[in-house]
Amino acid sequence: MNCKAKGARTERQASVRCAARTRDREPVLVMPAPASPALDERIPGFLLDAFAPVEAAIASAATGVPYAAMRRATEVDEDGRRKLLCAAKAVVAEHPQFFAKHLSEFEFIVPFMAITAAQVDHLLRLKAVQQAESEMPPQPCSWREAAMIGALVLAPVLLLAGFAIYKLLKEG
Repeated sequence: MNCKAKGARTERQASVRCAARTRDREPVLVMPAPASPALDERIPGFLLDAFAPVEAAIASAATGVPYAAMRRATEVDEDGRRKLLCAAKAVVAEHPQFFAKHLSEFEFIVPFMAITAAQVDHLLRLKAVQQAESEMPPQPCSWREAAMIGALVLAPVLLLAGFAIYKLLKEG
């Protein structure tokens, strides 16, 4: 629906007036986009990408299904991804002060996690190809492998948390 409200001086006024005009006369809450986002919009997508191999490795260890098959099974479709990203944006909009305060940490850690996760995913897929070429049956991840994958991907968060705890203990 095109929402160019008559007499609206700002985009916010236009969205509020547009929300008041609905077909069924039911009120609709329209949240205008913030003028300057507190967090780069790519960060939630990177976070989803970072957790995908960890989720697949844990699911592989838990079910006994090989990693490659579990990675395909745990992939989020475009509609689901869009919904998760929308939910992440809502969290950022709900807590703008927190994200503004920790912006530099998020913008450093999350892409680093995504890069590490992509490398781990690539290695695990190469392992599956190697098993297929050697005519070995595909093996699921062990719990040890799943824990190591989780630790590798989440290492930046764990280091930052450790540093924050150290800083708090030193001050207090």
